[in-house]
Amino acid sequence: MRRAALGKRREFFARAPGRGGLRGLALGVPLGRQPALPALRAAWLAALGEIVGRRVLELGCGRGGELLELQRRGARVVGLELTPRRLSAARGNLPDAGLVVGDAERTPFRDGAFDAVITNSVLLHLDRPRALAEVSRLLAPGGRAVFLEPTDGHPLLRLYRLLRPRRGLVNYPDPTEFPRLARGNPLELVELSYWYLYAALPVLFTRLTGRGGRRLEAWTRRLARLDERLFTLRPDCRRRAWLVLAVYRKPAA
Repeated sequence: MRRAALGKRREFFARAPGRGGLRGLALGVPLGRQPALPALRAAWLAALGEIVGRRVLELGCGRGGELLELQRRGARVVGLELTPRRLSAARGNLPDAGLVVGDAERTPFRDGAFDAVITNSVLLHLDRPRALAEVSRLLAPGGRAVFLEPTDGHPLLRLYRLLRPRRGLVNYPDPTEFPRLARGNPLELVELSYWYLYAALPVLFTRLTGRGGRRLEAWTRRLARLDERLFTLRPDCRRRAWLVLAVYRKPAA
C-alpha cells in the first residue's frame, strides 16, 4: 500500500508545477512574491531560532525559496524533493546547496544529520506518524522541526479543494492532530499557532482573480488581527484555521 501511494505521489509531482498558489501566497516566497502576512513569516523564522552555521533540511523544497532565504541568513541548507523535475528549478536558485531526490518518509540521510527540519504544505501528502518518526531520526539532540501545514477545517478552503480534487494524494490534518503526532517518538511539541480564519478571504480572492495590491494586503493584516483575537478568546475557532505552525523539539542528550 505504501509503495502504491508513493508511486501516485511521484506521478503527480512529476507533472505538477512548482510551488505557488495558495501556500505561496500565505507564507510568501522570497523568489519574487511578498507574504500576505509578514507576521507569519516572522513567526516561522523565529521558530527556527539561531540558524547561522546550522544544518537545515527542507522536505519538499519546491523551487527552494525558503532554503534560499535561510542560506542568505547563514544556514547550511539541504533540500529533498520526490522527483528530479521538482528539483530542477531549485538547482538554478541554489547552486551551492545539497539537493537530493528522495522519499520524505525514508530519507537517505544519517541519524542526527540536521539541526532543523522544515516543511511547507508537505505533511498532507505523507503518512504523518511515519514522517515524524523519520524527522526525529534526522534531528540532532536539541534540534527543531518546524511545520507549516494547511488543515481540513476552513469552510471556504474545503469548497476550493472540492473544485481541485486530488483523490488519494492529500490527507489534510485536523488542527487538533498536532499534539498527538509526537506520541511514541522523542519529539516534544513546543509551539502551536493558528493562522488565517477571516484573513484567508482576501488571499483566496487573490488566488482566484489574480488581483491584489496594497489595499488588499492591508485588509489581510486587519483581518489577521481579528483572527488572533478570536483564536485566543474562542479556542473552538482554531478548528477553522487554514494553517497551523507546529514546532517540535528533540530533547538534548
